[in-house]
Amino acid sequence: MTTMTAETTSGAKTNNKTHEPLQQLAHELWQRAKDSQHYWVGIAGGPGSGKSTCAREVALVLNSLQPNCCLVIPMDGYHCSQDTLLEQFGEEGLRRKGAPFTFDTTALVQDLRHAQEAKQRMYFPDYSRETSRPVPDAIAFDPHTHRIILVEGLYLLHTRDPAWAPLQEMWDERWWVEVPSREEQIERVVQRAFRTWNSLKKELWGDGVEGARKRTLYNDVPNMETIAYCRECADVIIETGSKECRVYHRMDDNDKTLD
Repeated sequence: MTTMTAETTSGAKTNNKTHEPLQQLAHELWQRAKDSQHYWVGIAGGPGSGKSTCAREVALVLNSLQPNCCLVIPMDGYHCSQDTLLEQFGEEGLRRKGAPFTFDTTALVQDLRHAQEAKQRMYFPDYSRETSRPVPDAIAFDPHTHRIILVEGLYLLHTRDPAWAPLQEMWDERWWVEVPSREEQIERVVQRAFRTWNSLKKELWGDGVEGARKRTLYNDVPNMETIAYCRECADVIIETGSKECRVYHRMDDNDKTLD
């Protein structure tokens, strides 16, 4: 196992090089996808689990094997706007931002279906944590070069919600990212929220770290619990602990460690 030492934006820790378990996972994914024109991986996990970090590191390895072969698409680009949340749900919509009903799932499903049939370049939105807003048309998908597409977000394996269930037919492979310690995961989310604390969040939740903690316990923890069952849907499970990363493959209902 590889000890991870540098802080990332998600709160997960990693060294400056792609650590060995994810590097090995990337090479195995490369082999599984080598005969596919396009290979789609859905990466889910609770808030602060390290989904974005894992996706970026795996993509880095894949793109070193073949330039521009891998693209990462974040689900967070499909957050509903603040105006939409206020109009549809009032202030509670802002307080629950990040819950399943606060995303434009119709657009997400439509765009992913379009991408799977696309013959020309198309664009996906990204999300800015600095402004807490989606960034339209920020990610270019080229069907002629991008063979492996990693889509990451909380609800990509959320089969129990009719709005999210249609995504399940799109994945060639399903990954679940988790933190061994619930307390560590909650603290990651608190610190991440605090780093981008703004006047609107202060108005809703109060000042600083305590406000960020109130928000996390009110919104992020319930979201985490809503999708906990999705672990059972995954082909690959990735643990992002504070000192090491571990990768497991689901085989015959048993977890096989990737060392």
